[in-house]
Amino acid sequence: MRTSRLAGAGLVLSIVLGVAACTGTAEPTPTPTTAPSDVTDITDQPGSVEGWVGALEDAKTTTCARDGGDWVAAGTVTNPLDEAQSYRLYVSAMFGGETRGLIQVDVPDVAGGESGQWRAAFPLQGDEFTCVLRVERFAPTP
Repeated sequence: MRTSRLAGAGLVLSIVLGVAACTGTAEPTPTPTTAPSDVTDITDQPGSVEGWVGALEDAKTTTCARDGGDWVAAGTVTNPLDEAQSYRLYVSAMFGGETRGLIQVDVPDVAGGESGQWRAAFPLQGDEFTCVLRVERFAPTP
């Protein structure tokens, strides 16, 4: 009789522990946030032009600031070669280590020793963006 009571008590204890292990604390309900939309406007995969070289040293950023409703990055590229070159810039608007905007800007046929201008406008909310460039230089296609 004592054995059956112990077995019964053990069975009840096992069931109670099993049910307790299956129930947990409720997951917190996430609070939705309204984050501004990101902007991406590129038509060509970076590095997709045959014969391109990295040319960050050819580029200069003259502005990276709010201009009306847009965040604007602008500047110049200067061709250090004797023959004409084209440029493809990928301009990123960064905030807190994250890319919030990415725009492709093409500057075709910059004559040797000459400069060309570029501009990218991001319709982003906020006032604390950093502008980062990826610059590709390549021979113009005929």
